[in-house]
Amino acid sequence: MAWGAYRGPLGRLVRAAKYRPSTALLRSLGARLGAHAGACWPAFCRTAAVVPVPPDAGRQRRRGVDHTALLAASVAAALPHPRPMLRALRRNRATRPQSLLPSARREANLLGAFDARVPLGGRVPTRILLVDDVSTSGATLRACRAALLAGGAAEVRAAVVARAR
Repeated sequence: MAWGAYRGPLGRLVRAAKYRPSTALLRSLGARLGAHAGACWPAFCRTAAVVPVPPDAGRQRRRGVDHTALLAASVAAALPHPRPMLRALRRNRATRPQSLLPSARREANLLGAFDARVPLGGRVPTRILLVDDVSTSGATLRACRAALLAGGAAEVRAAVVARAR
């Protein structure tokens, strides 16, 4: 589910949060997404762990912030019953930016790029709310979901700030 459309004012805010990172803006967008997710899926969000989509390490270094982790932490805190934010996914390799690829090549770009990561002293949570900033083709969310299910999750739902198209 998406809080809004990736165009107009929300599109500009998401691009600003992603490419000129502002922790205040990321926290604000995350809080709104968390409230929306909690209203859409109250029973699910009561028990789900919140997991960010891990960024490409090179892009994270250039931006200076893990914007999806900041979003996810704010989502987790804003849910009606606050939940933990866990880094239950690992990006195994660098990938080309999805925005530079045609839809037909996005799935292949992410093939094997993610693995479930077992948190200290535990296992992959059974129910996961996966958080990202934007969904265009859905390829990243599908790749992350597949990794989490392969790692032991039973149910994975995704929440994004904005959806393109």
